[in-house]
Formats: sequence, structure tokens, C-alpha cells
Amino acid sequence: MMKRFLSLSLMVLIIISLILSGCAKKEEAGLDVDTKEALQTIMDNAKAAVGEDAFIPFTLDMEVTADNCDGYLGLTSDQFKQYVMESYTLIAAINAQAFDLALVKCKDYASAKEIKKLIAEGFDPANRICAVSEVAFVVDSGRFVLLGGVAVNTAESFQKAFSDYFEEKTGDVNTFFERSGEAPAVGGGGMDISIN
Repeated sequence: MMKRFLSLSLMVLIIISLILSGCAKKEEAGLDVDTKEALQTIMDNAKAAVGEDAFIPFTLDMEVTADNCDGYLGLTSDQFKQYVMESYTLIAAINAQAFDLALVKCKDYASAKEIKKLIAEGFDPANRICAVSEVAFVVDSGRFVLLGGVAVNTAESFQKAFSDYFEEKTGDVNTFFERSGEAPAVGGGGMDISIN
């Protein structure tokens, strides 16, 4: 009887430890992902999906830090330090074009949920000098969060490229901004730029 009790107790302990180690491994998923490379892959896949029918501007890549996160993510320095491991953004090379795409690697899954909420509350889609995004959204997958301030006809392609890149179940898309009507003129009028 005592042997059976010890065997059963040992089996229960092994099952509990396997469950706990599985949870720990799940929380560790994504630590080895190169955030900058992942963002570029998401960009490339979305561009391929929309083809030439939708305009995506030439972009510059920037590292987002605790010092510049307000302009790129709408986060405070303290929020960035508390929840974020690293982040990169692709922005339009010309300020007259609205385009923001940022990928944030968070410290854990709970941090990603919090960052998703904070970005939706703090990011300003009109943060560029002469342009306002048509739509701004934020979506999470595991420890990663994608922010997009893009043209409305490209948003789904970016969301799908993000979802396809990560194996974790992607959360709901929070479209927290949609521009209505024409973008406001800045500095007395619009700007027409053509490159031959």
C-alpha cells in the first residue's frame, strides 16, 4: 500500500513539473528571434502580398529605445524599460508620407498584452510633419507586438504577414485610429513630390 502511494505521489510530482516546465518554455518562446530581421521579413511579405496595387513608401529602419520611444510607439521611457526588451521601426523616408511599422519584443507574454494596450492609448498617428496615417492598429502574438500606421488598403497584409511569421496564436487586432475625410493640411498646404 505504501509503495503504491509513493509511486502515485512521484507520478503526480513528475506531471506537475512537466506542466510547469512546459509553461516556462512557452514564456521563453521568441527570445532568440532577431527583432530587426523579423520586422524586415514582415515588411517584405506584406509588400509582396499587396503588389503594385498599393503604395508602400521607401522606408528607413530605426532602433527604438527608451529615449525615443515616445515618438515611435507612444510609450514613456519608464514603460519601455519596464516591459520591452527591444524594438525596431520602419518609417517613411520622406516626412510627407505617413508610414509607421514597428515590432516590439517584450519581456514576456503579459508585458506584450500591456504594451499593446499602452500603444493604442499613447501612439499619435499624426506624429509626422506633413502626413497622417489612414489607419493605425496594434496586434500581439506571444511576446511580440506589431504597430502599424499605414494606408487602409495595406493594413490587412501587414497583419497577415505578422500572424504568419510567428507560431503563437495571434491576438485580436486593435484598430485604434481610422482617419475620416482628407488629411489636414500642415504649414499652409499639401506637398506634391514626384521622383523621375
